[in-house]
Amino acid sequence: MIARPLLALALALSACGPSVPTERYLVTDASGVQAVVADVETVLVREINLPDYANREEISLQDESGAVLFIPGTLWADTPARALTKLLASRLSSALPGSRVAAEPWPLTDRPELRVEVQVDQLLGAQSGTLLFTGQYFVVAGDFGDVAIARNFRFVEEFDPTSVGSLGQAHGAAVSALAREVAAVISGVPGSALGG
Repeated sequence: MIARPLLALALALSACGPSVPTERYLVTDASGVQAVVADVETVLVREINLPDYANREEISLQDESGAVLFIPGTLWADTPARALTKLLASRLSSALPGSRVAAEPWPLTDRPELRVEVQVDQLLGAQSGTLLFTGQYFVVAGDFGDVAIARNFRFVEEFDPTSVGSLGQAHGAAVSALAREVAAVISGVPGSALGG
């Protein structure tokens, strides 16, 4: 089969009517994260706040005119906010091996010392084969302490514009890049700033 860009394929499939079979795709990432030392015992990752188009079950792509289109017959295998939050927590856990990291709802009996919140401005692949992931993240102390960090982020990941699976991998790679940056910030938080 000749490889075609996803948007061209989307238009061809939409002409087929409602009988187009649905395929579900995971957000995955095979890259690792480097472990860092942090003086933090517990970290809560709040559910990632996504724009509406990025939090839908349908998989979206931006065309050359700037329009956000949904690729017919394709869905994410999990709700995007949950999948990305779980991946971020997993990557942070790997990057902070001396800390207990979990996504909300908080499963542990003791309260988290830090919480990470992410507000996404854009998470969108273009038909050119680039995924743009931008927004702001916050690293904030729990009930006590004096930590309130806010940083903007911007990551660009490449993907194969003929493959929806590759787009899912780019989403995962972008979240892993964010995890590496957040872990570096957390590693710089002194234990004395956490209160307790």
